[in-house]
Amino acid sequence: MNDKQLTKALDTALKDGLFERDDLYLFDTNLAWQLSNEAHVRDPQRMAFFAALEAHPDVAGLLGKHLNSGLNAPQFTAQTLGDWLLTRASKNGAEPTITELRAFIDCPRANVEEHLAFSGLEVNQLITLSPGVELIPISSLPESALTISLVDPEWFYFGRDARGYVRRKTVQVLAAFGKSAWHSNPHVATAVLRVHHKVEPKMVATPIELPNSIEALVESLLVMAAATETAMFPVAHWMSSTPETPMWGHFSWLRWSHLNALRPFARAAEQGERIVAAVHAWKRFPNNLKKKLRVPLERLNRALAATSSIDCAIDIGVALEALLLGDLEPNDQISLAFRLRGAWLLGENPAERREYVKQFNAIYTCRSVAVHTGSLPTKGVIIDSTKVAEHEFIMNRARHLTATSILKVIHGSAIPEWSSLILGVHDLSGG
Repeated sequence: MNDKQLTKALDTALKDGLFERDDLYLFDTNLAWQLSNEAHVRDPQRMAFFAALEAHPDVAGLLGKHLNSGLNAPQFTAQTLGDWLLTRASKNGAEPTITELRAFIDCPRANVEEHLAFSGLEVNQLITLSPGVELIPISSLPESALTISLVDPEWFYFGRDARGYVRRKTVQVLAAFGKSAWHSNPHVATAVLRVHHKVEPKMVATPIELPNSIEALVESLLVMAAATETAMFPVAHWMSSTPETPMWGHFSWLRWSHLNALRPFARAAEQGERIVAAVHAWKRFPNNLKKKLRVPLERLNRALAATSSIDCAIDIGVALEALLLGDLEPNDQISLAFRLRGAWLLGENPAERREYVKQFNAIYTCRSVAVHTGSLPTKGVIIDSTKVAEHEFIMNRARHLTATSILKVIHGSAIPEWSSLILGVHDLSGG
């Protein structure tokens, strides 16, 4: 049995055995060909094709093994591989399907893609963040049970388009102010971080767990939140083979849960350059120092997601204390250091630093009062000679100052040596 004979066997099975079922009208779909024998080929023709697969020496060497794509990797048997090929061929034709199978057989590696789907950012086209890491729209992923659930978490049925694909649910815009769009469900994924892997060996006797990049991807997501000053919500993480790989759609995933609330979403089309610059700077940031910024980044993202100004004040306070005071002892003058370090980090001249001292002092006061009383002060905050309420200050200016401070450190590629910075001999202008 060779490829030509296998192609003929596949074509014959489809011509002689194909039929339409009338009890699966809801599933007459291009759903990544995941349903068993979705091609609907009668059993005699299926069995003949299974025998042809077992007679092919290169295919026989794959049978009984698992694709090396993770713990939920499929096992190649004549039936599972045969049903996948039959269904694939019913969509694409016998010859292209066997050509794909040959390419898979000859490839020494398994092509695996790692994905972190998230919401908070609307992406319309692919953006390369760094070598091997891409930012893509959720709509660019192949249709599967997972991708449908990520754009329609409640699994409402929205019908199909002219090609037979499930109509993707778009994130519902509940309010729009100028260019800003506000959404309510953080579980509706709008974008994906994707990493490409070349895995060896291609096949294994028993499924094994693959090394993943989830920590690095979540860190990149937090940096993107700082760059856009918009909360990012991880929705799901998974690893899977590429769609041309036989039985690619077998994978498990990790999910996150978030509070549904009205929140703004950022747009990559408007902030793409800032996102790329911030992620590149994070890649350059020393690995041994990244853990010192994890708390500031996580707390900033929580502050950006907060619907309560009390929660926002507390998270911003924690983020800035972790960023500015990480080297101090509990009995040090943390309030004074908080104000001075924040002012010297961001201020370019004495006038700017005096203004920043006032604003960092207001942040520290709001955080302290929020922790101890569960409310915010009501005296008002003076910003550039204008008085604003503490609620407005925390939800707007304080968030911006926190994001700017963290990005200043990231772009500077170092944690400041604070004594030298305040004495004016340390340059932190790398960003």
